[in-house]
Amino acid sequence: MNRYILRRIFQAIPVLIGITIITFTFTELAPGDAVSSMLLSQQESGLAGELDTATLRAQYGLDQPPPVRYLQWMSGLAQGNMGVRIRSRVPVAEEIGRRLPATIQLMLAALTISIVLGIPFGIYSALRQYSRLDYFLTTFVFIGISVPGFFAAIAVIYLFAVKLGWFPTSGYSTPGQTFGFWGGLWDQVHHLALPALVLGIESTASVMRYTRSSMLEVIKLDYMVTARSKGLGQQTIIIRHALRNALLPVITILGLRLPSLFGGAIIIENIFNWPGMGILYLDGVSTRDYPLIMGMVLISALLIVVSNLFTDLAYAVVDPRIRYE
Repeated sequence: MNRYILRRIFQAIPVLIGITIITFTFTELAPGDAVSSMLLSQQESGLAGELDTATLRAQYGLDQPPPVRYLQWMSGLAQGNMGVRIRSRVPVAEEIGRRLPATIQLMLAALTISIVLGIPFGIYSALRQYSRLDYFLTTFVFIGISVPGFFAAIAVIYLFAVKLGWFPTSGYSTPGQTFGFWGGLWDQVHHLALPALVLGIESTASVMRYTRSSMLEVIKLDYMVTARSKGLGQQTIIIRHALRNALLPVITILGLRLPSLFGGAIIIENIFNWPGMGILYLDGVSTRDYPLIMGMVLISALLIVVSNLFTDLAYAVVDPRIRYE
């Protein structure tokens, strides 16, 4: 197992390097740069003075050829330095460190919702095939997959925040309020509920769909008939025999959903004003701040690699027949 994990880690290194090269190349191919974006914003605000574009590019290191700047960035990364933002001169690692916990919190909450709701509903839908609840849950699956995230976000804000007033419309916590530990925790959960629900709707629908499909295949196999003929209880048959084998494709789907959750968080965080990496990422792209873009793409790629590794390890936990050598 340890040898397998080390091999996967070493295999991920060239993948991450390739991702950084592709990201840097596309950033360079896009028209303009950070200095052009800076000058444009100053002109629009009426604050532009006599600025020397060449001097600014030299000041921020943008006068160097792209391969040189990429190698400089990689050299700093090897020393644990992701560089600094071009505009604010704040270290990229510091900016990401402030924003990443909120994004991970949102992603984990959405993933928890998809697991807690998707797997039980998928099991029940398979065991009660063609029932009214099965038709209702199947309809929910198609709606959850089809409705865009931004539309669902606007709908839940209008219903649960504006009309019913059950949840706040945006933000991470209530400003100007002092809470104790449990009060502060409840306040954050209260603000987290709507964005996590919207982000988890599509994942819940996918998990429910694949759980139902996988359970329908498993419960018709011969060993299920044998388990029933031995007189085992229905709960034992479903949990110990059917579900354990049906979870393998579901685990694969959960691993593949994590990148989608991260991408969807960019949109959801902006709609709900959630102080995560989504707002920071859009700011970096709009200002052509390539050190920030490179750092955030690297972090997102690391999250995906780690999630895929945990997915592979989860196979061995669910199915003891799987061994990694």
